[in-house]
Amino acid sequence: MTADRAADRFSRATGDGRREANAATVLRAVLDHGPVARGSIARLSGLSPAAVSRQCVDLLRLGLVRELPERVESGGVGRPQIPVDLHTGEDGGPVAGGVHIGVPWSSFGLLDLRGRLLARRTFPHDGIAPGDLSREVVAGLRAFLAEATGDRHLLGVGAALGGWVDPALGTAVRHDTLGWHHRPLAAELSRGLGGIDVGIDNHARAIAQSEILFGRPAARRSLVHLFIGNVVDAALGIAGVVHQGPGSGAGDVAHLPVPDSTVTCPCGRTGCLEATASNLAVARIAVRRGIVPEADVFLLVDAAAAGDRRADRLLRERARAVSSR
Repeated sequence: MTADRAADRFSRATGDGRREANAATVLRAVLDHGPVARGSIARLSGLSPAAVSRQCVDLLRLGLVRELPERVESGGVGRPQIPVDLHTGEDGGPVAGGVHIGVPWSSFGLLDLRGRLLARRTFPHDGIAPGDLSREVVAGLRAFLAEATGDRHLLGVGAALGGWVDPALGTAVRHDTLGWHHRPLAAELSRGLGGIDVGIDNHARAIAQSEILFGRPAARRSLVHLFIGNVVDAALGIAGVVHQGPGSGAGDVAHLPVPDSTVTCPCGRTGCLEATASNLAVARIAVRRGIVPEADVFLLVDAAAAGDRRADRLLRERARAVSSR
């Protein structure tokens, strides 16, 4: 959960949309420029000094920001101002949990309000049936968070996964590789974690949102992200907003047709992008061609790096299939 989302949660509780927008604006200014005095926040954000002061009082009460009296600022006129900054996790500030549910494994993380990774753990999926995966992931995530969070306040958990994900409904609409369809994943994770707030999204959109929040300012104007791994996804950000599309289907490019591809897709058609160009698909082709002994794309990459022309050719074929789309 990010600083913007924490402000959104606070504002929904107040029922005031203007306060929501102002809280997010103040948090954005502090994220970009903190530690920063309240007067500077007003100049940077365009909000009135009174509005900034009200928001800072609320955000201080919620523990999302903190004052730094040891860094008093003085502009030469008026009283010195005490800067405020995001209350980050290394000294007891609020933190957010994260989980990426992949195919061979999941990754757990604990982050502060600046998106800095405080702790991380990998959770292999070996021997876990698709129907049991969410339950096993929850158990592993619960143990990780109990150990990593300590006495810090856990704001919530964000979950990212491939395929078609509807964050508004909290549903994994379609993840063919895991065999999940219309799975209420957010509710499952929340129940397993004791009712804590859980949000989910497609991992390409989650990466794009993270870039907008914590990356280069240019990313807030526009960005396109294409993910090619065990699944194939894309995301589009415009003016600081990640495009969701009808039914949150934006970025679902797995079944775009690839010219000249005859690979059979689990959807029943042939030549779909994911079935042709994903890590799993390419690794299986490499096994059939005798390039590597097992379906592991990293073995294929190692073979290409070692000078195997067949491996190099296959990876170039994958690149052409992707670029053709």
